[in-house]
Amino acid sequence: MNHANLPLFRYFAEDYLVETTPSGGSRFTWTLAGESTPIGASGAPILGALIRSLFKDTRAYFNAR
Repeated sequence: MNHANLPLFRYFAEDYLVETTPSGGSRFTWTLAGESTPIGASGAPILGALIRSLFKDTRAYFNAR
């Protein structure tokens, strides 16, 4: 991430990998990394809820397919 409209992170990056599984399906591996700003650090409960929501929504999206 190079720019954001909310000052929650100094740095943020994500990477994903989609692999074929032996059963013919696929495995999605999503890796997130970041460093929060002082504002973000003081809002840790909000950041935690945001990240949990991201994972929940992503799981629901892929499970529906």
